[in-house]
Amino acid sequence: MREYENGKIPTDAEKLTSGRDKDGKPVIRIQKPDTVIIPIKHDIILVNSNQTSLDIVAKLKKQGYDFGSLTDAQAADQITKHNKKNSDDPIKTGANIEIPFPKVDHKARIIGNLGVNEKIMNAKLTIEANSQGYNDDGTLKIRFEPKTFKKQMNMSEADYGKHFKEINNIFYFKGEDGKQLLKLEHNDQENMRKVMNWAIEKYPNKESAVYNSVSMGIAQTMGYNASDSGFASSKEMFTKMSQSLASQYEGYANFIKSKPRLLENLKSKDLTIQQAYEIAAAHNGDPNIEKDPEKKKTLYIRNERYAQELMRLYKGEPN
Repeated sequence: MREYENGKIPTDAEKLTSGRDKDGKPVIRIQKPDTVIIPIKHDIILVNSNQTSLDIVAKLKKQGYDFGSLTDAQAADQITKHNKKNSDDPIKTGANIEIPFPKVDHKARIIGNLGVNEKIMNAKLTIEANSQGYNDDGTLKIRFEPKTFKKQMNMSEADYGKHFKEINNIFYFKGEDGKQLLKLEHNDQENMRKVMNWAIEKYPNKESAVYNSVSMGIAQTMGYNASDSGFASSKEMFTKMSQSLASQYEGYANFIKSKPRLLENLKSKDLTIQQAYEIAAAHNGDPNIEKDPEKKKTLYIRNERYAQELMRLYKGEPN
């Protein structure tokens, strides 16, 4: 019977050599296998000559790249050094460059960390922002909520009516002079941003109320949920979510963890209509605790539609 050094049984990958132990007794020595170096495959992107390395970092953060603890300036410097050959800088001349940083699947990461059902999470994020945290121009996806703005500002019906109008459950912004009529549906991102900027300019001392009235990013989390999402304020939430996809997913993970019942429903192995309705209520508001009869009715209808759509997407049924 063979005697191995330290009594350890070798693996198939380990090499064996003859030798002697400290007492001179013959033993079979075990050697670890040679380290195999696997070359890292870097993503390659095309840059324009008018882009700086900092511009590239800002864009990559929105696409999910992970720069660890590096500052934007440090990450930009590494990208430049990695791609610089001889005296030519491909970033300045405009060319294909390699990105020496990993691209992270942040959705998969929070699904794994939270232990939630991937199908339910995918369905939910599709409802919120079609699984996209940014618009084509790189701006943060938002929704300005007029009724929430009214409540946050403690605004009278008369003042609210000067600037906002509701027709067939669709909100419109009437402008400062009351003569415009900008449609405020989720696809109207330019109009949403115009109204948000108008409110910030008109009420400079109530910025928090404005940002509280905006839903943001991949999960369209309301600004008034900033604390539950791990941010110091709704303005900070807007700023950080505007800068990186990681912040959007991390914020949403924090929000889920702050709502035990929501987390439980997202972990369900087979989503039920009741669970779908509870998920809707966690996002839109619970009509059972709403005192205003009209708002209660609106929430019931809104959550019912949300739950039905969530079930449809979860089951993969046609629209």
